[in-house]
Amino acid sequence: MKKTLLLVLLVMISTGMFAQESSPAIETQPSSKPSIEAFPRPRLGDQMLSISAGGLLPLFFQFTKDFSTTPTNLSFGGFGGIKWAGYLAESHRLGFDFGGAFSSSPNGRMLYMVPVLFAYDYMLYAFPFEAPIHASMGVTFNSLGDLFHIDPVIKIGTSFLYDYAPDWSFGINVHYWWIMQLYTDDPDSPPPSQSAFGNFLELSLVAEYRIR
Repeated sequence: MKKTLLLVLLVMISTGMFAQESSPAIETQPSSKPSIEAFPRPRLGDQMLSISAGGLLPLFFQFTKDFSTTPTNLSFGGFGGIKWAGYLAESHRLGFDFGGAFSSSPNGRMLYMVPVLFAYDYMLYAFPFEAPIHASMGVTFNSLGDLFHIDPVIKIGTSFLYDYAPDWSFGINVHYWWIMQLYTDDPDSPPPSQSAFGNFLELSLVAEYRIR
């Protein structure tokens, strides 16, 4: 009887040792993917500051008298801007958009535009990406040679951002500018028949910093 019990114990011990040796060691490796928990959504009181730089493509002018269109005859230009906004909620923010753009005409005159805008963004999230839908309006200070004019402007578009870190995002802007160049009988400005809507497309890179 004792020999039988001893044999059973030896079999059990040897079986357990074999099971331990044959079981592969499981090691947990830290994930290199960003965790959504480390990227909290904005809330009321948070702010953001962004800087952008890129190109401005003149598209066409549309005259107000008959809505006919004509090429701008302006070269592909440059753009740079700074934007600040405060969050009203996770998906809504209001702020100000400042910038500067330039382009040249065929006779060598330079067009300079300095827009000052009140901006609204509606935020779309798909971690780790964001897509602010942008709408803003204000005025732009325009200078072409000796001519100077202040024109209303509307800018709409979107940005495509990658959340690189909780406070930093990088991406591109695609914005459409609609500038209302409305003239009166002022002898120092073009005649009213030259009133037109200027259409421009902004393509720029953007870096956005969030202040929590």
